[in-house]
Amino acid sequence: MTTNIQKWSIPKAILDSARISIDDNVSVDVSDGKIVITKTTKRYDSLKELFAARGFTGKVVEEEVDWGAPVGDEVW
Repeated sequence: MTTNIQKWSIPKAILDSARISIDDNVSVDVSDGKIVITKTTKRYDSLKELFAARGFTGKVVEEEVDWGAPVGDEVW
């Protein structure tokens, strides 16, 4: 079973020690009479879907970047 962690579901101290945050996706299983909660990661079908989920709406524009003068023994 997959679900989301909600603000009222598990004490914050426990979530912090498990490195789980509010709204994280988790998998809930029962093993040997114990409830096991595992953080899951969402898989995306495409890069476009991944970027959209992360709020990226702009267009990538390639531009030259001036990093300044060489500082060591760089050879270009």
